[in-house]
Amino acid sequence: TSSNQTDTRGSLLQVDSTGTLDVSALRSLVDSSLVVDGHDVTLDQLTGATGSTFSIQSGSVDLPLLESLLGGRIQLASGGSILIPRVTQIDGTSFDLTGGTTLSLPGVRHYRHAAQSDSVDRVWRVSGAGSSLTLPDLESLSGGTRFNSSHVIEALAGGSIQLPLIRQMIDPVAGNVSFRKFLILASGTDSEIDAPLLDHVIDRSADADNQRSVLNAEAGGRLNLPSLKHVHGFIIDVDTAGDLPIAGLVTLQDSHVAINNQPADFAALESIRQGRLVLAGT
Repeated sequence: TSSNQTDTRGSLLQVDSTGTLDVSALRSLVDSSLVVDGHDVTLDQLTGATGSTFSIQSGSVDLPLLESLLGGRIQLASGGSILIPRVTQIDGTSFDLTGGTTLSLPGVRHYRHAAQSDSVDRVWRVSGAGSSLTLPDLESLSGGTRFNSSHVIEALAGGSIQLPLIRQMIDPVAGNVSFRKFLILASGTDSEIDAPLLDHVIDRSADADNQRSVLNAEAGGRLNLPSLKHVHGFIIDVDTAGDLPIAGLVTLQDSHVAINNQPADFAALESIRQGRLVLAGT
């Protein structure tokens, strides 16, 4: 089917073996979904997408002019791929990569949670051997300003998240700070979250354990955060070789750290405020 429609709102566009749909004239997507299975699609007129999902399996989507992808979602599975060479704004966008799929977004320097309502999660989840999400120029990540805003960052079952230039993950001062958090997890053999320059992680809603953020590696996963110095409002369990290296920590505030059968080297630590430190078997 051929369509001259250029602006789409609240629509499901499906390109698969059930038929053909020509979406090449699209210039904008709002609150819509593009589902591609087994086809190669080029949208060479699309310059902006808001609140929209790109779901691609065994096919490809090429977006050569897209510069902003806001509050949306990218799902890649089973050989699916997407090319977005010019994108610089991805505030509020979630990622779900599985089955050895990869995505790199050079040019994105900052990310904001950017939810406009309460209890909204942003999720970056990469699962499966060979799956990877790379944001090579990302320098900072800002959490949500609404109640119960979470940002989940997960590398699972051999997946990899690469953030080579990021220096801070910050919960903003503005808004309702209650139950806002970062949930950062590397789980499974060869799973990795790599952020070698990350220096600060701050969660301001640390009044109770269920409001604190989490940094954790388990089951053979690895957190590569060698430059992390300042931690505010996190729960950190150090019980595997892949967990957070604590030797470089300088300040711990409103944080709970439990070390179990791992080295307890706090050589650089200068300050612990309103926190808890538990040592076992070390």
